[in-house]
Amino acid sequence: MEGRRTKGRASARGGEGIANMDLLRLSQSVYCFAGPTNVGVIVGPRGDAVLVDSGLDASTGKKLARRVTELGWRIAAVVNTHGHADHAGGDAEIRRRTGCMVLAPRFEEAWIREPLMEPLALFGGARPPAGLRNKFTMAEPCEVDGVIEPGLRDICGLSVRIEPLAGHSPNQVGVACEGVLFCGDAFFLPEQLSKHVVPYNVDIAAQLQSMERLLRSEWSVVVPGHGGVCPDPGAAVRVNAERVRQVADLVWECAAAGATAEQVVQSAASRLHLQIASEAHYYLFSSAVGAYLSYLESSGRLECDVVGPRLVWRAAEEARCE
Repeated sequence: MEGRRTKGRASARGGEGIANMDLLRLSQSVYCFAGPTNVGVIVGPRGDAVLVDSGLDASTGKKLARRVTELGWRIAAVVNTHGHADHAGGDAEIRRRTGCMVLAPRFEEAWIREPLMEPLALFGGARPPAGLRNKFTMAEPCEVDGVIEPGLRDICGLSVRIEPLAGHSPNQVGVACEGVLFCGDAFFLPEQLSKHVVPYNVDIAAQLQSMERLLRSEWSVVVPGHGGVCPDPGAAVRVNAERVRQVADLVWECAAAGATAEQVVQSAASRLHLQIASEAHYYLFSSAVGAYLSYLESSGRLECDVVGPRLVWRAAEEARCE
């Protein structure tokens, strides 16, 4: 498997905010603050601006609000691609400073209103430990003014298309205008895959479908959630899809002879030479592996049974006979 000998950190989830406020113009009315977390800006003819995502935290939100004002625009809305803290962490500060609307997809909006849900999910539904309650996994709570659904939508007088791109999170969307698509974490740039090795996704089947949708699309510019504008999205998406399939095969190999989820996590980390340095990294990787176990079960390659006090995964009978 590609990347087995690469030392890395587990599970790509994204960056740490906007390192600088460089503004890229992508079309007549569409811009991007490029950085570890990319933030889109769609500007109407009267200077009303719609942000796509808001970065990591209040500090990022403050910088965005200041820079947009300096450019002579007014933030009318923030549209979130999904509810992860590194994309919605600036929502509350921007809403406080500007009075703008905050919009998000169904399900994702609940995580923005109740950010404890993110570390709660990572810790299996129980009260999360302190290592999972920080700005990287738990944003400041923010009221959400409306739910956005896929299709062509009017947002503050601007015509945008909402594209379904679930997989990285349960109901992630992309936001498109004037041939530019902000696609959230539907894929990661190759250098991020080299660093993190395992792309973080919660629904592997949905993620593969979203990447197929991206490969069939004809957007002139595609902006992933992290790392700047992607010069060749088709190539990057194919690398991501191949990595997902490779990780699925590896997880199957780790579980096929019979193993608990914890044993699969340990075996996969060892074989990938991953450096898991914190509680958050561990639970992100464990959650990502869980998504692969679920995917392999639904596709008929794995099955699980309760054996004594343990739940054991193993190759399904049909898969063992192949």
